[in-house]
Amino acid sequence: ILTYSLVVVVLGGLGSLRGAVVGSLLVALIYTYGQSLVPDLAYFVLFAPMALILIVRPQGLFGRAG
Repeated sequence: ILTYSLVVVVLGGLGSLRGAVVGSLLVALIYTYGQSLVPDLAYFVLFAPMALILIVRPQGLFGRAG
């Protein structure tokens, strides 16, 4: 559970309720598709988009630039 919540907060942006909702939906979709398509790499499929979003937008999808 802590792993998923970490990914949700990083994807959505710290302190953003809208980001938490969108991040949780993204995590659920990514993890479900990852489990069904490549079950051995399910965690990698979950963390790869998180790493890409951190590279492109370090504050998250809906976080404020500070």
